[in-house]
Amino acid sequence: MSVILLAATIFIFLIITLAMKKKIPLSSIYAAALFAIVFATLTDFIFNLQLGLYGYFNKGIDIPGYFIIYVLFPLVNIVFLNFYPFLGGLPKKGIYIAAWSAFALGYELLSVRVGMFYYSGWEWWYSALLYPFCLLINLAAHKLFLYIENKS
Repeated sequence: MSVILLAATIFIFLIITLAMKKKIPLSSIYAAALFAIVFATLTDFIFNLQLGLYGYFNKGIDIPGYFIIYVLFPLVNIVFLNFYPFLGGLPKKGIYIAAWSAFALGYELLSVRVGMFYYSGWEWWYSALLYPFCLLINLAAHKLFLYIENKS
């Protein structure tokens, strides 16, 4: 069931990514995908491999886990950034971040239930507290990329 959830989620986000009207430049999409991979790799290295607080599928190296980091996270980050209300006010941006955080937490809890993700010292509420900050870090990286691209 866990691999089915992963495959279905990748398929859905791939379709959304391909079909959506692109509101951000292709260079930003590329940068967002790369940043998602680097950020996920870094956080998973610390919390999963070094501290052993959580993991994907089974302890140790698990091939389907690579699809989460190198396929699913980039797709989700691209969709998140593409629909972010850059021109909206602070309340609209706050609601957007809160909605994506709630979605991520719900997906994480579903993943735990089906065995795609496991806790080993991690608590769901740690994720609830961290998701908004992770999304803001993704936004900051996107804005930094745009700044650098405009300066060059």
